[in-house]
Amino acid sequence: MTNIVNGNTVTTDIIEQIVDKFVYTDEQEQKAASNAVNNAIYSETDLDELSDIALSYAGVPEGEQPQAVSFKKDEGNDTFLASGLSHEMSDKNKDIIKAIATRNNVTVVKVEGIVWEDSEGGKNDAINITFADGSVAHIHEYDIEVQY
Repeated sequence: MTNIVNGNTVTTDIIEQIVDKFVYTDEQEQKAASNAVNNAIYSETDLDELSDIALSYAGVPEGEQPQAVSFKKDEGNDTFLASGLSHEMSDKNKDIIKAIATRNNVTVVKVEGIVWEDSEGGKNDAINITFADGSVAHIHEYDIEVQY
């Protein structure tokens, strides 16, 4: 599968999102992955190839990555945006979460709506998804964070 974009559109935030999809044994390994991904950006860049490069630096093999990482894997391909998944708890979002989990071969054991407080004291809706291996994906308004 290819996901070709103009290399000029690959920002440091996109590089960070790609690298953060995987688990590394230490900070040096993660930095090396970030540098390798950055060095692989050309006028036409395949985002899937950048993900493969980042994974090649991960000290934890793909099959052993936390399930929350596997769930988030398609975020760079706008899967969540295209699927209509949002940060607000609803039956529709539960169905979308189940479909993504099934497609990415992970087991969801709990989906819950939560309210979290941001750094400015504001209250925000979010969804926490707990997976069979204990890892958690936290879906909030602007991103999906993974905890393991």
